[in-house]
Amino acid sequence: MPCDLWWAPVRHAEYGQQLSVVKARVNRHIWDLLTNERVHTEAQAWEIFFAYRRRWQIETSFRYGKSELAMESPRLWSFENRLKLLGMVTLVYAFLLHLLTPASRHLVEAVLRLKCHRTGKWCQEVIAPLYRVRWAISRLWDHFHPLLGTFFPPNLQTVQALASFRC
Repeated sequence: MPCDLWWAPVRHAEYGQQLSVVKARVNRHIWDLLTNERVHTEAQAWEIFFAYRRRWQIETSFRYGKSELAMESPRLWSFENRLKLLGMVTLVYAFLLHLLTPASRHLVEAVLRLKCHRTGKWCQEVIAPLYRVRWAISRLWDHFHPLLGTFFPPNLQTVQALASFRC
């Protein structure tokens, strides 16, 4: 992919240390990166660019967790309960990411066709975004709740207790 890279040392009047600015133009998008790391060579500039690019992916995953998985303000006071919630959300997030692998493409396409249909050319050519997949699964769950006992057989003592109430 063609990319232009430019870097230079800069100073700020209120900051005593030297800063470096790294500008990268990738696919008609310009990234302006300001760092306190000194950049003297092209290799260092590329290292800064790729480090910030990785950080941006982490920021987008945090944004997804806060907005789509309701992690912005968990009202749990004990540390153990917060860890349990974080574990459940991590499991859900990993499951959604797993659905975006090529092995699950047909399943995702079917769910999107059922509950989040889009007809535009751009939506047909782009890889299914995580937001649409979560929304489609949520709508599918709202319309088709599994019944208790569908996945696990009911406990015999529970069935006997319920039967005794009806007689």
